[in-house]
Amino acid sequence: MTDFADAFKRGQDAAAQAAAARAEINDVFKEINEQLSAATEGKLEIERQNFEKPKKKTVANLLGGIGMDFLERLEPAETEPWIAARNPRATNDNWVRLAKWYRPQEGYPCRLTYDKTDANCHDRTALAEALAEMLANASIGEQIRRLLNNPLKESQ
Repeated sequence: MTDFADAFKRGQDAAAQAAAARAEINDVFKEINEQLSAATEGKLEIERQNFEKPKKKTVANLLGGIGMDFLERLEPAETEPWIAARNPRATNDNWVRLAKWYRPQEGYPCRLTYDKTDANCHDRTALAEALAEMLANASIGEQIRRLLNNPLKESQ
């Protein structure tokens, strides 16, 4: 006979573990932001953001003309998660994509992908190390340098 009570208990335990893992991941991002804000005088912020996926062009799109463009606008945009950065003190404070981000409902393993690097993180330590490696990457460093060099808002 199926033990539904045991299955229920295991599901509740798994839900509690997932919530703890997600909270731990949020803490790592809070920590990175506190350190980067202090190091840059508030000129750098790193978050997980959703960006619109580029739409694939099909032959129907190319031949459909104006009618297809209208239909595409009616469809909800598909998004994908990224780790992104911005300079909140700059006149242009748009988010810039740094690394693709994947985090399952359970929290771990999460993954970040950038510049031919694919880091799979199974715990807090691995995630912190992967984010540090990302920040140390030359191409990521160039993107962040551009953000830091943006003109600041007048009130700053």
